[in-house]
Amino acid sequence: MFKRELGIKNPRDSRSLPVPMKTDRIDKVDMKFVPVDPEDGFDPEHNRQVIKRTIEWTEKMEARKNNEYQDSLRERTSAFAQYANDFEKGRTDTKVEKYFGKEYLTYLRGQQILDKIKKASNA
Repeated sequence: MFKRELGIKNPRDSRSLPVPMKTDRIDKVDMKFVPVDPEDGFDPEHNRQVIKRTIEWTEKMEARKNNEYQDSLRERTSAFAQYANDFEKGRTDTKVEKYFGKEYLTYLRGQQILDKIKKASNA
């Protein structure tokens, strides 16, 4: 990565704001990091294949995580909808804790916490 892409200030620059990122040009300060010749054994086709596999793997993981999240969300919303429906029709007048039971409420809360952790780790 070039210093400008990382948004690192040039220490010789007296401005207080970070240097804006530019990807269309290589700054003279960064030229020492740019290799002129490729390394021995460098294969551009292999690079393309690695990038392609990485993108495919990432898309599969995102889809799997999204499906898991949707399943857990579906379970919690279904449970609450059932309670709300019963409460509205007068089939129950108990509190949520008594309706579901302590264990099931703890399970649902645990699933909610796990979802928050998963979201935070993906961000």
